[in-house]
Amino acid sequence: MSYDVYIGESWINHTFNGCEACNEIISVTPKNFDGMIAKDVNLLALKVFNELNDKGELYAHYMPGNGWGTISSWKRFMKDIIKACEEYPDEIVKVSY
Repeated sequence: MSYDVYIGESWINHTFNGCEACNEIISVTPKNFDGMIAKDVNLLALKVFNELNDKGELYAHYMPGNGWGTISSWKRFMKDIIKACEEYPDEIVKVSY
């Protein structure tokens, strides 16, 4: 299973695996971005990115052993969301899973 995040013309995809780290950091997972305004999602994604970038080892236990979902891939996922949110700040974010 994976998240498909649509922001303006951007489509961003990532596995569910490891979403518990996101939930621990901001108390929601990317599915909760659905219906939010991109500029608000940007703040949440930035918080997750920064936390994983600075303290990723604290969240490594949430990442599966099969490699589908890593600290590095979650940072890229958040970075892609941040970029799309900055490009389309007033868009409504859509998430399917």
